[in-house]
Amino acid sequence: MALSFKERKERRLNGPDLSRKKSIDLHIQELVELINEEEVYCTASSCSGRIVLISRTDTEDGQVQKKGCTWLLVSHDIIDWNDVVGHMR
Repeated sequence: MALSFKERKERRLNGPDLSRKKSIDLHIQELVELINEEEVYCTASSCSGRIVLISRTDTEDGQVQKKGCTWLLVSHDIIDWNDVVGHMR
């Protein structure tokens, strides 16, 4: 049986940090926590120097993955919030 988004989110956020650094950048920690407070969002990103906005891609077993997804926005620069919102729409 496929796990629900809520179950996958809990596993991801309570599991090991898979980043090379093994921790969230302090500059971005508040934003990561704010995003993860919302039921419909989940992020484990820890880099304060990049934003990646992707469309959801599910595997046959219901897992969400980056491989094969559509990258809507990628930036290492300071971007305007309206650009993010525009890409989300």
